[in-house]
Amino acid sequence: MQQLIILCASHLKTDENIVQMREMLDSQMAQTLLCDVYVSYTIESTHSFNYDNPRVHLIKQPESQLTQFQHYTRLIAQLWSDGSLHSKNYVIFTDDDDIMAPERNATYFEYIQDGIEVIRLENSVIRFSLDCNIQERSYSIQDALKNSNVIITYLNPSEYVELCLRGDILMDFMNLIDDEKAMNYVCDCGFNFKVKDYICANPETTRTIISTKPLYYYRYSMFRSVRHKYLEELNNSVD
Repeated sequence: MQQLIILCASHLKTDENIVQMREMLDSQMAQTLLCDVYVSYTIESTHSFNYDNPRVHLIKQPESQLTQFQHYTRLIAQLWSDGSLHSKNYVIFTDDDDIMAPERNATYFEYIQDGIEVIRLENSVIRFSLDCNIQERSYSIQDALKNSNVIITYLNPSEYVELCLRGDILMDFMNLIDDEKAMNYVCDCGFNFKVKDYICANPETTRTIISTKPLYYYRYSMFRSVRHKYLEELNNSVD
């Protein structure tokens, strides 16, 4: 039987980060298709984190902080080594502070079949507006979704949170990222474009699905404003 696992990378710095991580995991444990979630994380010494569910695997790293792709590089290598990740299962990603609709996992699983290596589910992500005020950013997800001026459609190009990758193909992509690049906070942008190029070059083993409804609610943060500016510039430079 085909398998699907969820990967997350995180630095837990504040009480709010911890609350949002817990809400993300709650949304995973409320999925119509439950999957194991593997979280590589670092945390401030003044805080601690636990989540009591056998499907949630928390892997605390010894460093004080890592970039997202340093986390993923280490986590993916570990899962491949212990057999949790292999050429017969598939991976989707989540950020630590976001919320999934209950059918997100099942939607990806529906399109997994032998011979398919990469699935991109486009138009499945919406996020908080960049120009909403600080008070609006502190809304609960439920309140924010009721307030249409807080949510906007996701900017192009779509990010890795809309990707589903077969285990061996994910390893191939990760091997393209050297240690120096993994330390760059915009590394995931370059990763995303490599995947898009792969999809264009390999239509027989990849598929792009246009989602008919939002499945992933992406919370805005100040850090991401820098990355989104970079994404827009990078996207505008592509023919």
